[in-house]
Amino acid sequence: MKDPNISIQIIIVLYKLKLEDSITYKTLCEYISCLKYNYELLIYNNSPEILIEESSKYIVINASQNDMLAVAYNYALQRAEEYNREWMLLLDQDTCLTKEYFEQLNNALLYENIAAIIPKLKSKQMHLSPKSCCSTIGHWGIMKNLQTTGIINGKTIQAFNSAALLKTNSLQKIGGFSTEFPLYELDYWVFFRLSRNKEHFYLMDVILYHDLTMLDYLNKMTKSRYVSIIKAEHKFSKQIGLLSVLVFKGRLFLRLLKQLFSKEKRPYICLTFEYLLKI
Repeated sequence: MKDPNISIQIIIVLYKLKLEDSITYKTLCEYISCLKYNYELLIYNNSPEILIEESSKYIVINASQNDMLAVAYNYALQRAEEYNREWMLLLDQDTCLTKEYFEQLNNALLYENIAAIIPKLKSKQMHLSPKSCCSTIGHWGIMKNLQTTGIINGKTIQAFNSAALLKTNSLQKIGGFSTEFPLYELDYWVFFRLSRNKEHFYLMDVILYHDLTMLDYLNKMTKSRYVSIIKAEHKFSKQIGLLSVLVFKGRLFLRLLKQLFSKEKRPYICLTFEYLLKI
């Protein structure tokens, strides 16, 4: 029997992928019965060329264009507010969920005064999330992988949105999801703002595997996508402060040097150099 005292708004955002081909949706269907709390599943489809049929299992939004993440998340947040759902579970299409993940969510939801419940995400052997960073520099400075479990406070956390469970009223306090970062840097913006609000986080003792396509320059990167990424990075560094901008510029210079010696990354040198000179 589900606990009626807690309700969760779950959202999966899809792009150029059929629902049945999403590893996130497949594993969600396989293990969601382990979740002890009431929930509503919202499928937000950002691909007009793919129609997802309505179902009794979920609510579906077939967008007329690619609304990216911020618009989709804000729609889900508005729905959570309307139906008094205390939590939002954010899911992309490429995260492999597990039974252990939902079992640990059940326990973590018993803690009070936390703004987010965060799993550890990996791509192959690389630790992606969560990490701690300097509050005046953000993720451009030295970041430390967070491997501990339990409640974390007093640190600036940087984490990926996917598979993170976020408190609805904590999101309301930061104005929801910033449309200034419709896709790239949105994860960092959310957790940076929550950290600045002195929120507490619960770090789960569970590892999920996430396919980070941004790492695949050869097959997934395009010049237009790279421009969108670097533009968002530049904008976010400016929001944090002058020191963050300076460190970001230093990182860009190092990135440019690496691109110089990488055949697959070399086409992006001019774009990196352009933003290196931007004020």
